[in-house]
Amino acid sequence: MKVENFLEIIGSEFYTGVPDSQLKALCDYLIRTYGTDPAHHIIGANEGCCAALAAGYHLATGKIPVVYLQNSGEGNIINPSASLLNSQVYAIPVIFIIGWRGEPGVHDEPQHIYQGAVTVKLLEDMDICFSHLQHPIAQVQGIYSSGIQQSRQIAECAI
Repeated sequence: MKVENFLEIIGSEFYTGVPDSQLKALCDYLIRTYGTDPAHHIIGANEGCCAALAAGYHLATGKIPVVYLQNSGEGNIINPSASLLNSQVYAIPVIFIIGWRGEPGVHDEPQHIYQGAVTVKLLEDMDICFSHLQHPIAQVQGIYSSGIQQSRQIAECAI
């Protein structure tokens, strides 16, 4: 699926994140489209800061932001997800686009293997609904609709 089509489905106007080589097409598109215009795109130094920034964006605008990251940054989003975003706290919807290094069954460098193996478990433990981008587009749209209606964080694991 082309980045443009994927972002059209998401429909967000604000993106923040830490660049990831697996999300190169997304990062390139955001730079071409928005540059570093803080109204639409902020490159962060830390994934947790980006998640907190996304929460602030939603509180200020009522709109749903996107945070992009590599799965190695998943640990950094645990605190803002648990203390700000979660439906039992402030129920702030955020869409996470996660580059999945070390995905089980896919050859990768040794430092990514364990993180790749626990990526889905961490999302489940944080009550973040997710979909793998290899799923059919109708399923991805269904997960968005369901998650947004429940004011839950949504993660897409990208390859």
